[in-house]
Amino acid sequence: RGFDLDTGLGFGLGWHFAPRWTGEVRALFHDGDIASTDTYQLGVRYAFDLGGSWHPFAVGGVHYGRSEVDYEVVCFRAPCPPHRSSDSVTGLFAGGGADWQFSRRTALRLEGRFAVYDSDAGDDSTDATDLTAGIVVRF
Repeated sequence: RGFDLDTGLGFGLGWHFAPRWTGEVRALFHDGDIASTDTYQLGVRYAFDLGGSWHPFAVGGVHYGRSEVDYEVVCFRAPCPPHRSSDSVTGLFAGGGADWQFSRRTALRLEGRFAVYDSDAGDDSTDATDLTAGIVVRF
């Protein structure tokens, strides 16, 4: 869409169902100056075993997002209605990253994801890159 969303907040839940494989659900919420975006992803993660404290991984799955954009409207007669548009997208994502394990149950996660999706707003496919950092707590 071409607007900067700055930072956001997110959470994810994973289930380790096989050695090195985890199923996950993730949600991210961004609230920028003119737009807000909610992203939901369902995917699988494969962890590479290289030993040491750093644990790289690859991830992929399905992506759903919705956004709302507020426009300022200039009008010559009052009242001026606010102009808001909303859009939803569906598609696929792939990415990777690494966990730095600093205790038995906690890690710092650095991750990048690339999503390709079709938008309700047009017929063309578009893409987005998502870079995140967070804390992982394992139960």
